[in-house]
Amino acid sequence: MAGIRSRGMGGGKWTEHPDVKLDKPLNLICHKGDMQVEVDDAIELNYDVTRYHGNRVVNIDPVAKVWIEKILGYQLERDLLPKDRPNSMAHVIGLVDLPIKLMQKAGHGLPFFVREPETSLHPSQVVEISSFLSVFCQNVDDNGCFTDLPEGYTDGWDSE
Repeated sequence: MAGIRSRGMGGGKWTEHPDVKLDKPLNLICHKGDMQVEVDDAIELNYDVTRYHGNRVVNIDPVAKVWIEKILGYQLERDLLPKDRPNSMAHVIGLVDLPIKLMQKAGHGLPFFVREPETSLHPSQVVEISSFLSVFCQNVDDNGCFTDLPEGYTDGWDSE
């Protein structure tokens, strides 16, 4: 079971929070902006990590691609090289594609701590990120596979 620690941004002693239980499919941790938070035994996904993946990945998982386009509000350009992707696009690609691929490789679900997923995104995209994270956290099977598509998706977004 993962534990949570926090401390002020200026440093100092870490405070343990044993009363916080991380035993649900989706655990939302909201904290003051002047606090550092760490979650034991979780893979941290932050803006730098997600952008790094998004600026390098060529073969995006097909389910991830559908969610990425839903979150961004537009289709990914096929001729855009990964290194030329705008930061917000790379961030969304990494935030969606990376955990799916890590769990596929592991063969089981993994704990993730997503730090500031809203960085560089439009408020409408933040809402879609929240929808994705909620569906994602509750629909990973025992083998680490995630196959749920966004509500309203049939065989492309052309019908919208």
